[in-house]
Parts: sequence; C-alpha cells; structure tokens
Amino acid sequence: MKLKEGGKLKPQALIAVLLGGVIVVGLLGWFVLVRPQGAKIKHLQAEQQGVQQQIDEQLQRTAAARGAPTIRVADVYRLAKAMPDRDNMPDLVLELRQLARDSGIGFDSIVPTAKVSLTGYQVVPVTVTFNGNFFNLSDFLYRLRTLVDVHKAQLDATGRLFSVDTIAFTEGPGGFPSIQASLVIDAFIYGNAAPTAALSGDTTAPATTETTTTTTTTTSPSAPSTSASAAGAP
Repeated sequence: MKLKEGGKLKPQALIAVLLGGVIVVGLLGWFVLVRPQGAKIKHLQAEQQGVQQQIDEQLQRTAAARGAPTIRVADVYRLAKAMPDRDNMPDLVLELRQLARDSGIGFDSIVPTAKVSLTGYQVVPVTVTFNGNFFNLSDFLYRLRTLVDVHKAQLDATGRLFSVDTIAFTEGPGGFPSIQASLVIDAFIYGNAAPTAALSGDTTAPATTETTTTTTTTTSPSAPSTSASAAGAP
C-alpha cells in the first residue's frame, strides 16, 4: 500500500500518524507531569494524616484538661475548715458553745470522748446536755447542720463539719416547750489515726485532756448565764 498519492498521505496513514503522536505526547505528559505530581500528592496525604493525628491528640488532651476538676486555694481552705486534720478540742468546744449561745441555749456540760478511727477519717463524739426551750434546740440543730453545706456544686463551710449521732429529750420542769435534752454530736477529723504503737503510748493523754475539759465545762455554766444577763441588762 502506498502512503502517498500525488505527494499526499492517505487518510488512513494520516490518522495513524496522528494517533501515534497523541499517544507519545500522552506518555510524555504522564511521565513528565502526572506521575511526579502523583508522588507529591501521596507525600502530601501522608503529611496531612500526620498533622490530623497531632490535632486529634491535642484535642484529646484539651478535653481531658477541661474535664479535670479545678482545685482552687479557696476550696482547699474551706475543706480544711470543715474537716481539719486534728481535733483542736478547745476550738471545737468553743464553736459548739458559740452556736448554743446564738440559739439561746446554755450547755450544762460538754463531754468529748475517745476518737474513733474509720477509713480515711476519725470521729470525735461529744456529749452535750442542757435545759432549755424546744424551739431553741431546733434553731441550734439548724445552725449546726448549715455550718457545712453545698450550693450549686460548691462547698460552703463557715465552721466544722458536725453530725448529730443521737438526741434524747424530755419535758422540762416548767412543761413543754421547756425541755431537758442530751445530744451526741460527732466532729470529724481528716486522715487516719497514728500507728498503733503511738496510740498505745498516748492512751492516757486523751483521758486526762477529756477529764480536764469535762471539769472546765462543768464549772463554767455560770458564764453563759452571766453573759445572758449582761446582754439583757441594757
């Protein structure tokens, strides 16, 4: 078959040449332009995955940090005030007496007893007795309960944490609402007790301290009555 007729290529030959040229140009374009760009795309995709992984890890750390509770100095102070790490018996007795005065009550006696060790904390039972008014007793119990409270998930402590273990009262000599009452109030101490050896060596000290406290509180009922009369004098 002749390719030329009168110096011109036949249509079939011309089409074959054009197709060959297109294929050659396409192959050249693939190897020169498309293939290198494909390698770059894969490299960029790998980098993108690495960056995305770093972003995900940072988001996880940020979420964990936001979820962790924030401990403020004020919160620690209120917690230490509500549940101190020692009994501090003089302050404990003073706080109970002040609450009683604010409620119109004068205690006849305040008798702390031996500490009881529980898991992570200790309890100091304090027995108090008084002759007074039923409504004053209700006011005292309310004040005692609201020394430590929680408002909108925030601890509010204006004093120690107390809990009324037992309460018993009878009608007073003057008839109701006059009553004679006896309460066992628990005060709480943060932390466990000292080792057994140390406790066995200190068993006499608390007894002496409690006896002294009992004697003091027994001889001091005149103080509230004097204060009451002084307050009423004006």
